Amino acid sequence: MGSAVHIDFRKWPDRLHWQFAMQRLGEDEHGTWLWAPSGTMARRGDEPPKQFRSLAVKLVTRRRWWTAIWNDDREDELYVDIATPAQWSGDRVTLIDLDLDVVRWRHGGVEVLDEDEFAEHQVAYGYPDHVVDRARSATAQVFLDVEGRNEPFGNVAHPWLQAARRLDGAP
Repeated sequence: MGSAVHIDFRKWPDRLHWQFAMQRLGEDEHGTWLWAPSGTMARRGDEPPKQFRSLAVKLVTRRRWWTAIWNDDREDELYVDIATPAQWSGDRVTLIDLDLDVVRWRHGGVEVLDEDEFAEHQVAYGYPDHVVDRARSATAQVFLDVEGRNEPFGNVAHPWLQAARRLDGAP
């Protein structure tokens, strides 16, 4: 099993959001692949911890304004968080979640979530114009890529999911 990586999701500008650990699977041209078994504990801000219901594989990209997670056994097969580019510090990766999400449902539909939250937070937290522009641009491109199953949203995650299942003891 790979080394543990602490996922440090923040909300603008630096408020605690989701915190959890995943294990390194490997790297490719798309970025760093991580995994977490079902039952992994995660905490959002000061809320009580929650458990992941299913095995998940996460892609942390290089210099892109998003990060994606593939869920093994959930209705949301693929969940892409629009976020500032990842900042690595040893075995910790920090991303600022910018509210917008692109989801591919297991039944095949794709949609953008939390546009209302993004609009509210632009005002409430004073998102700079360049951050708003990058988040909107990333959302539009990710939506098209997810809908078109362009990589890494096509088949490239399948071998990573299989590797995670083997590590988790699944056949």
